[in-house]
Amino acid sequence: MLVFDDAAGGPRTHAIVIGIGAYPHLLGGTPGDARDTFGLKQLSSPPVSALCFANWLLTEFENPTAGLGSLELLISMGDTPVDYKNPRTGTEHRLALPTKAAIKTAVRAWKQRADTHPDNITVFYFCGHGLARGEEVALLARDFGDPGATTLENAIDFDALRLGMEACTARRQCYFIDACRNEPQRLQGLKTMGDNQILDPDLSIIHARDRDYPVFYATARDHQAHAIPGGVSRFTEALLCALRGAGSDDPDGTWVVDTLSLSKGICGSLALGNRRRGVPQQRAKAGGNDAGFKLHHIRGEPHVPVMIGCQPPHGNALARLSIAGRAGSTDYEPDAEGWQVQLLADRYALAVHFPGRQFRDANDELQVRPPYRCKKIGVQP
Repeated sequence: MLVFDDAAGGPRTHAIVIGIGAYPHLLGGTPGDARDTFGLKQLSSPPVSALCFANWLLTEFENPTAGLGSLELLISMGDTPVDYKNPRTGTEHRLALPTKAAIKTAVRAWKQRADTHPDNITVFYFCGHGLARGEEVALLARDFGDPGATTLENAIDFDALRLGMEACTARRQCYFIDACRNEPQRLQGLKTMGDNQILDPDLSIIHARDRDYPVFYATARDHQAHAIPGGVSRFTEALLCALRGAGSDDPDGTWVVDTLSLSKGICGSLALGNRRRGVPQQRAKAGGNDAGFKLHHIRGEPHVPVMIGCQPPHGNALARLSIAGRAGSTDYEPDAEGWQVQLLADRYALAVHFPGRQFRDANDELQVRPPYRCKKIGVQP
């Protein structure tokens, strides 16, 4: 479903966002219906994650040379289509369910819009179930597991899709794959990793310049992607954190997220989250081919994830933290794991106070810049 379409001429950014949580033929759907479930269940995070990313594109994305031109949005949250209100236009839309057929139609329309100018940018985002065989990835559509279909008939062969985009006029392409990359042994004997005819891989088309196509995977080969049930996934949370500042740099005095710094921001945000007790470990991986291009311009100063703690660490549970900057001062209650906060890029004064006098109060300074900062404040008994 096309939820945004700006017909203005010139280079534009064209996006397709897919979030699939409800899989009727997998475990938790129709009992005993699936041809092969691969042990896969219903998901609650992908629709939430995809909608958050779509809303970011509509309300925060900024590119002065290739503003948002279109957004295709497909969501599977339950048995019926999702009603979506565009936060930018206020228009109501009933979203198409992301079956394999609907995804194929949407991808072809997305490519057609991207073909209108060589300086266009494309964004492809998928959040849902994935399967892998080595570096190959299958993205599972809503109707995956239909007993009337072959094993991977209702999956998208992502590598074939990416190869098909070689023929696209737009030479700057971004892919975000928020899915597990588990490698079931029984995939080894299959010829393809899903439908490999979503796009025609016409390699006879010669373009004047090389294609940049970075791929940001939520996790490494044969690993899972994680999320809090019903919440935004860890990868999408890190992606949005990176786009809001953790993945930015200012080499010419203006804060910009390019595709190289974006990777650092995503990885850094996930790394900070990995330090929290009980959080499942996850490390994003980058692939594709990319010389780096400017994707998003930050309005004002970037937000940067920061981890602050006492040294020795058991002081965290006893201290109150104060962070003072140009905009004022903020106080934080004791936290045994340390304090994870978002700060604007700037210089800050830090102070830890121990009401119980277990340690001496201490002061320090912190210069905050992307992608993230970790600070240990030394304290003495």
